[in-house]
Amino acid sequence: MYGLPEEIWVFILALLSDEPLPASAIAASTPQSLLYLSLVSKFFNNLVRPFLFRQMTFSLMSPPHLERSAAALRALEQDPESHLFVHRLHLVMWKKTVFDVAQLQGRPSAFQRLVKLFPRMKNLRWLKIDHSTITTEMYDHLYNLPFLTHFECWNVLVQQRENAYPSPSSLGLTTLTMYNVHHGDKSSIESMCRLSLAPHLCYLHCSTPVAHTLFNLHIYSTISFGAPSLPSLITFDGPGPSGDQDIEQFSAFLNACPSLTHISLSRPSSAHASSQYTTRIHPRFTLPPTVLPKLRSINASIDVVSWLIPKRPVTSVTILGNNNRQDIITADAMAPIASGSVHLRELILDSLVWQPDTFRTITKPFTKLEKLTVFCSRGSQEAIDEWLMHRFVKEVSRLPFLRSLCITTLQATTSPQEQAKFERYLLQQTVKANPALEEVQFSDYQWQKEDD
Repeated sequence: MYGLPEEIWVFILALLSDEPLPASAIAASTPQSLLYLSLVSKFFNNLVRPFLFRQMTFSLMSPPHLERSAAALRALEQDPESHLFVHRLHLVMWKKTVFDVAQLQGRPSAFQRLVKLFPRMKNLRWLKIDHSTITTEMYDHLYNLPFLTHFECWNVLVQQRENAYPSPSSLGLTTLTMYNVHHGDKSSIESMCRLSLAPHLCYLHCSTPVAHTLFNLHIYSTISFGAPSLPSLITFDGPGPSGDQDIEQFSAFLNACPSLTHISLSRPSSAHASSQYTTRIHPRFTLPPTVLPKLRSINASIDVVSWLIPKRPVTSVTILGNNNRQDIITADAMAPIASGSVHLRELILDSLVWQPDTFRTITKPFTKLEKLTVFCSRGSQEAIDEWLMHRFVKEVSRLPFLRSLCITTLQATTSPQEQAKFERYLLQQTVKANPALEEVQFSDYQWQKEDD
């Protein structure tokens, strides 16, 4: 057994190191199988040692977590080469929104020890920081990690800077997530946003406190240098615009993202908005065809989808409703989407109120759909009787290219038995009416063509 080539052992150990960790082991970052294997012999200990430190999680939230983290911290401090083995690091400093290091109730010494170890982790590839202060030293070191490609920060505060920012050209980030950066300090938001200037950034996710500063940074950078500041960005996930000023700012930001293929914007949250969707974005904000020439997928409210989709090769659209508003989709609201793109193949309607004309509204303009998913709002009160069922089956038959159909929260009766009977019969009639279907799913029933 020991005579196997070392490459084979390394391959096996790499598979073991990727084992999912138990949810309770927030600070026990090494799979148990690796720990046991390291105790078998000196041969295995030498092989396993790099993998023991590959994933590290440190938590200062409570005594049990603190004890496990302290053991891992001592192991790193005692092994001078172990820092180079760390590829994934997760820091959870405090479960409450307390960001001052001096308020960590006896834990600042452990925090400072971690800060000292951080610059030594030269091979770090994945970093996540939760509920913590990011010191100036930690922030600057992000620019000196050539292999760091994935960085997430949740509920963090960046210390006030007194020196100039490092050059973003040295950043190797491809994925950046910034949620709830502490907005009490403007400098902290600016510091985090500057990380998005990484030249090879492909995936960018942010929340509302960060978005406006982020947009302004890239608008200014694109104008100043005469070139898009996010040339490689493929996916953007952030808050949707909620007014003319937001739309104007977001429009300018899109000029910095020529390679963007997927946009996901949070669902509308205005409690006083109309109960029906309307296209509220003024025509003066119409985007020229040169903006977003590679856009393929949109996840947003219907007004934003209608604004973004015209003359772009979009193939997948998710329209987000709002359960609190009980949004109702109408033919007038869908018309700009139907006329704006001839490439649409997948349509998802999320949190919308069921209406008798819902499917007529969809099937009439979108005859080339291949996949249709409808998540009806819990506010839907329309009972689906036998007459409406036959009408639904008729509308589905109008989609000759439809391969996949999924509908949830159908309300036929208040009886679970009658509901199940109704859905089973509806499924049978739907498949019979459209032979092209390969899979159909209603709330509790699923059918696939190969299973038939």
